[in-house]
Amino acid sequence: EYYEITNVPAGAQYRFDFCDAPFDTYMTLFPSNSTTPLAFNDNFCGTGGTRSQLEYTFTTGGSYRIQLNEKTSGNNCGSGGTNAPLYITLLYLPATATTVNSIVRAASSPTNAN
Repeated sequence: EYYEITNVPAGAQYRFDFCDAPFDTYMTLFPSNSTTPLAFNDNFCGTGGTRSQLEYTFTTGGSYRIQLNEKTSGNNCGSGGTNAPLYITLLYLPATATTVNSIVRAASSPTNAN
C-alpha cells in the first residue's frame, strides 16, 4: 500500500507512523519518481514494538511516497497491509514555506510496484 505526499517544502521535517496498525508493519520512504529508498523503519512502536515510525527531514522539496508493508513470518511481505491508520506529525516547517502539502492513499505506485 502506498501513500503519496505532495508539495513537501525543502527543509520540512515530518514524523510518519503506523503505531496503531492491527498488524506488524514496516515502511519505506521514496521520492515519487524513484525506486531508491530514502528511509526505512521496522519495529519502533505499537503492540510489542512491531509497528513502524519514521522521522525525516526533506532536503529537497517535491513529492514522495510511503510504502507500507505487513510483515508476516520471517521477513516476508504479506498482502494484508490495508486499512492501517497513518499518523503524520509536522515537526518543523521552514519559515520560507508557503504551501501546505497534501497526502493521499495511492492504490499502487508506477515506480515502486509490489
